[in-house]
Amino acid sequence: MAFNGAGVRDTARTLKIGINTVIRTLKNSTPTPKRIMEASPNWKHHRGAYLRT
Repeated sequence: MAFNGAGVRDTARTLKIGINTVIRTLKNSTPTPKRIMEASPNWKHHRGAYLRT
């Protein structure tokens, strides 16, 4: 919910809800992983690390 440097207090004040509600919502929400770009075929995944071939 925080946007452009705004924190929990700013978010709560803007939405006119309590700070605890904002914190509880952020804790309970599952983060959605976003892929920035596709992996190059020249890179191979090996034991948790990407190695360039």
